[in-house]
Amino acid sequence: ATFLQDPDEEIAKMEMTRKKQYESQPSQNNAHKNAYMLIPTPDKDNDPVGIGYPHFIHLSVVPTRASPLPVLGWANREDVWKNMINKDDTYIRDKLYMQRHPLLQPKMRTILLDWLMEVCEVYRLHRETFYLAQDFFDRFMATQQNVVKTLLQLIGISSLFIAAKLEEIYPPKLHQFAYVTDGE
Repeated sequence: ATFLQDPDEEIAKMEMTRKKQYESQPSQNNAHKNAYMLIPTPDKDNDPVGIGYPHFIHLSVVPTRASPLPVLGWANREDVWKNMINKDDTYIRDKLYMQRHPLLQPKMRTILLDWLMEVCEVYRLHRETFYLAQDFFDRFMATQQNVVKTLLQLIGISSLFIAAKLEEIYPPKLHQFAYVTDGE
């Protein structure tokens, strides 16, 4: 009797071996996909990362690559890099901050950010200014509760005003920001 192998099984085997070969090859792209790597630490009893999941209790976050910072004359760049990574863990963004504002809908934030982008285009502000304003807006909203819809434009334009003061060489004047809000 002749045994014929199923073609689907043969294709699946070929794909598995190809996948294993690809994963075993060192790739430069794999080194930059993630700046962190979880390393088992069996001697630790607590959760240093603060993840809170029982299957991550004995893991800690360690940088997998050298510091991308240039040589610093005032500090050790590795220490500065580790400090920056620790601050990432300390100042985690609250993605659910809109739940603290039952009178607001997520689409209102989208409309506001679209309008702020238009203001940035009118005054020829840098893209970084817009992103900084967005960050200021989100951080402020995360600290507040029950913000009403009528204050969104004020909070948004104030965030943009502060961001422009930080980023732009010649930021727009306050009366120019008041003009684009139509006095509301």
